[in-house]
Amino acid sequence: MGNHVQTRAHNRVEEILDAAEALFTQKGYDGTSIKDIIDAVGIARGTLYHHFSSKLDVLDAVVQRRSRAILASFEPLIDDPTLDAPTKLRQLFMQGNQWKVEHREFILSIAEVMYRPENAIWRERIYRTALEMETPLLVAIIRQGITEGHFDVDDPEATAPIVLTMAREFGDTFARALLANDQSPDTIQWLYRKARAYEQSLERVLGMVTGTLRLNLETIVAAWFPDDLPETR
Repeated sequence: MGNHVQTRAHNRVEEILDAAEALFTQKGYDGTSIKDIIDAVGIARGTLYHHFSSKLDVLDAVVQRRSRAILASFEPLIDDPTLDAPTKLRQLFMQGNQWKVEHREFILSIAEVMYRPENAIWRERIYRTALEMETPLLVAIIRQGITEGHFDVDDPEATAPIVLTMAREFGDTFARALLANDQSPDTIQWLYRKARAYEQSLERVLGMVTGTLRLNLETIVAAWFPDDLPETR
C-alpha cells in the first residue's frame, strides 16, 4: 500500500514538472502562472501545493531534474575506453553547450529568474548542487588524464571543484551579456578573451602543456552570438 502511494505521488510530481518545463519554455517563467500549470496537469491547486511551496520551488525542481538527466547522458562519454582524457573534456564542453543552444529559450527563461537580486540565495544553491553532481564526473576524467600522462595534478578531488568554479565564472559572463542583450563588438570581443583566458587557466590548473587542451571555446561564443563575430580573435 505504501509503495503504491509513493509511486502515485512520484508520478504526480513528474506530471507537474513535465507540464511546468514545457510552459516555462513556451511562455517563460513570468508568463506562466500556477493556474497554467494545474490546468495543464488537470489537478487541484491544493494538489500542487502538497508537493511544492511556490512557483519558484517548481522551477527549482525542474532545474534539478534536468541537470540530473544531462549529467546521466554524459556517463557513456566518461566511461568510453576509446577516448583519452583531454578528448573527453573537450566533448563534455561541446555536448553541454550543444544542449543549451538547442534549448536556448528554456535556458534563457531560467537565467532571467536566477540572476534577479532577490534570487541570489537560490542561485547559489543551484550552483552548489551542480558542483556536487558534476565533481565526480570531472574527478574521473582527471584521474584518467593523470594515468595517461596528460595531466599533472596531485589531488583530483580538490582540483575538480576549482575547475568547475572557473567554468561557473565563465558562464556567468555569458549569461549576463545575454540577459542584457549586449551584443556590442566590445562585449563579444571580451567574451572571446574570456574564452582564451579560461582555456589557458584550465591548462595550468591541470598541469598540461600550454596549447594542448584545445577546447575550442570560441565556437561556444559563436553559437550564442552568431551575427556579431569580431574580426580578430
